[in-house]
Amino acid sequence: MAAAAVAGALALASAACTDKATAVRGPRLVLLYATCSVNKGYLAPYSPNVRYTPHLARFAAQGRVFLRHQTEAGMSGPDFAALLTGTQADRHGIFVHPAQLGDATTLMPEVFERAGYRTFFWDGHPIATAELGYARGVIPGRVRKTILEARDPTFVHLLERLRHEPDLRAFVATAFTVTHGAYRLDRVGPFCERYPEACSGLSTDEILRWGELYHTERLALERNYEETARRLGLTPRDRERLVAALGAIYASRIEYLDELFGEVVAAIDSAGLADESLIVFTADHGEMLYRANATFKWMHGFMLTPEDLSPPLLVRGAGLTPGVYEGVSRSIDVLPTLAALAGIALPRAAVDGVDLAPALRGTTPPPDLTAFSHTMLVPHAVYERSAPFTLFRSLFRELDPPGMWVAARHGDLFYRVRSRLGRDLPPELYDLKADAGLTRDLFDANNPRDARMVAELAAYKRRLVDAYAKGASGRTPLSETEVQERLRSLGYIEGRSDK
Repeated sequence: MAAAAVAGALALASAACTDKATAVRGPRLVLLYATCSVNKGYLAPYSPNVRYTPHLARFAAQGRVFLRHQTEAGMSGPDFAALLTGTQADRHGIFVHPAQLGDATTLMPEVFERAGYRTFFWDGHPIATAELGYARGVIPGRVRKTILEARDPTFVHLLERLRHEPDLRAFVATAFTVTHGAYRLDRVGPFCERYPEACSGLSTDEILRWGELYHTERLALERNYEETARRLGLTPRDRERLVAALGAIYASRIEYLDELFGEVVAAIDSAGLADESLIVFTADHGEMLYRANATFKWMHGFMLTPEDLSPPLLVRGAGLTPGVYEGVSRSIDVLPTLAALAGIALPRAAVDGVDLAPALRGTTPPPDLTAFSHTMLVPHAVYERSAPFTLFRSLFRELDPPGMWVAARHGDLFYRVRSRLGRDLPPELYDLKADAGLTRDLFDANNPRDARMVAELAAYKRRLVDAYAKGASGRTPLSETEVQERLRSLGYIEGRSDK
């Protein structure tokens, strides 16, 4: 079955180079549905045996599934910035979150607003908020501080207007999460009744017991797993059941996400807008659900693994033949691609990404792209609250640009250079098609291809470090209390999340 990624090439009219985007008639409704922390292996478009995402399966069958999509950092702040600006951190300036997105780049809502679209933003993520600059191009009255749901009165009214006003065009973006750890437990019982195969034979009561332990010990299990498992007296069988229980809990959250998205798409289609809409389903980053050879367990953002760097990307729109997109795509490509699919020409050099519309329309082959990624800097609050986790502290320092890890994906080749306290470790190379678990390092310093890629990674890291040193980092307008509250709400620092 299919899976895929979306991306966009530098969408440029060969002649026009203006300060503002220009437009021709395009889809009347453009929806960027961008959620958070989605492991695409839990979605039917990427895993055919999954039964609990029927709405995404149906949507994918009508659109394009991107198989090799890659995000920038595996952390929400930089990743939402890359998605919405089409640039990476050396230009958008977000190296740590929560932080203010500056106005040096143009946001996706601004592009569509200038092209005549009425713009809306459902602001449901504490890191990528309108307050922090992630909704520029949307007037305050059209920013909703909630998750986008099909029954939302503003959304219902918008669809009604689109039905009855053929000249009205609208751009809708939503940033939110229902799948970020620590995962809520409220849907587990009904979920396991509907999909027992996803619950590994565990009873609801046992899953809930393991879920309670996870909520209590989450950061310790993530950042000092072996030491914590010994402290808790977990036997090998206990560990297996903990892993299985958390997989079931996460799957129950994915089912909820599928329901939310399915209802929104159904509302659009019921309004008669299926053929006049362009819909993108994606996530800021993925999620790792325990891997034995990973340094940290149940984590995203600080390890550069395929699970957290390769979120889903599904695109449905008029003129796009259903199927899979085989090439590498990147979050930075989404803006130029959507703009081109909507008939909007972007100013020269507005984005780092590439317009993939010609490849999606079948007029050109997919471009040969390399996706570069890096770790986010460790915020003060996270570093401070990680003092008990000696493994984490042995690798990372607070706000340490030379300590960033970097990675590059070219086709199925995945290069990574990790660091320990600011000093780079030997480069690594893995074949993701044959070894998605990163068990066999294939790097050969004598191979010109590998040497060239490591040189490109070094240059990429230098650009990031230099940009941070020159002050391109997003400033935070929040108090330390507000920063900690936002990080706590997503589980980055201790503090029990609402179950």
